[in-house]
Order: sequence, then C-alpha cells, then structure tokens
Amino acid sequence: MKKRIMVLSMIFCIGLAIIACGKEDSATETSEVVESVEQSVKDTVSEEATESSAEVEEDDEDEEATNTTVWCGYLEASNKELSGEPDEYGVIRAIIYDAHLDGDTFTLEGTLNFKNDMFQDPIGMVPGDVNTFKVDENTKYLLHGGEAGPEEKTREEFEEIFKGLLDSGLFFEVEIENGVAKTVNIRS
Repeated sequence: MKKRIMVLSMIFCIGLAIIACGKEDSATETSEVVESVEQSVKDTVSEEATESSAEVEEDDEDEEATNTTVWCGYLEASNKELSGEPDEYGVIRAIIYDAHLDGDTFTLEGTLNFKNDMFQDPIGMVPGDVNTFKVDENTKYLLHGGEAGPEEKTREEFEEIFKGLLDSGLFFEVEIENGVAKTVNIRS
C-alpha cells in the first residue's frame, strides 16, 4: 500500500513538473505584452491620482469652509449621575439628561460625543456639562426609526415630542454647520 502511494505521488509530481515546463515557454512570449500594458496602466493611474488629489483638496477646503461637526449622546435623564463616567469597558458614557429650546438656542445638559460627519464613529468628547448651539428657520428636526425613513417635524412638534423622550434611551444627534444646527435627530 505504501509503495502505491509513493508511486502515485511521484507520478503526480512528474506531471506537475511537465506542466510547469510547458508554461514557462509561453510565459516568456507574453512578458513583453504584459510590460507594455503595465506601462500604460501606470500612466493612467498617475493621471487619475492627480485628478483625485485635486478633488480631495477641494473637498478639504469645502469642509474647512463649512466647519461641520456632529454632537451625539443618549437620552437618559434617570442616569444623570452616570453622565461622563466610564462604563464597564472604560468607555465614557455620553448621556444627555436635560435639554430645552429657548428662542434660537438649543441647550443640552450632559456629556456628548462628537464626530466629523454623521457616518463616523465618535472621535472625542464635547467639553462641559452644558452645551448650546444655534437653531434657525433652516434647521430640520428629524425622527428616525421604522421603515418609512426619517419623519420631519416642525420645531414646535419636535419640542413637544422631545420633552417626552428625555429618559427614553434613544440616540440624539445634532449636525452643526458653521455654528448653526443643520439637522437635529432622534434615532431608535
């Protein structure tokens, strides 16, 4: 039995060697074609990279010009004493325990995270226990959840709903652009 396995293994190895030798001849014939294609690809990539870097520079300038940040936390009024304290994993709890709209100012009390855009994970903490930002007639108040997508509310509707959600555990997020709230969101 061992002799059969050894013989079959040797036949298999010899077969692979023959196949490999046959492919070596064809590889030398095509190497010039591959190099010429490779050269044109390099030229194309460098042109695309130049165009992309110009677009990135424009995007960076736009972001700096608009100065957009996102503040976020959880609506947990009953956990006020835990706001800013680390959880069992050492992560600081971003808990909002009070908030109110007064004129053109929205005031949040608690600890908040911040990020550079809506889709980024939080990258830091907003300092202080009381944080304010401006709202205006262009600010959108959105409730997210369910299958229909975000539901836009008027300022008055949002303010009434928001009071009832201060201890809901829902996620609160405000996108601030040039110091004024662009969107105020509550997410389930």
